[in-house]
Amino acid sequence: MKTPQVKPDWNTGIYIGNGVVATPKPMFEWTDQEIIEYYDQDPNITLQAYSMMLRLSVEELKEILMQ
Repeated sequence: MKTPQVKPDWNTGIYIGNGVVATPKPMFEWTDQEIIEYYDQDPNITLQAYSMMLRLSVEELKEILMQ
């Protein structure tokens, strides 16, 4: 007999105090500035891999990075 899988009633993530749990914003919701800052921190990532993480085409990513 299988045990039914029930979603827990607590939030997961990083506890930041006062009962608040920080939840990261998905990459595909990032602003252009956040995309640029992330790329600046790790310029060795390929544009193909980064664009897939962001759910963008390589051309769209290049346009954002060239701003």
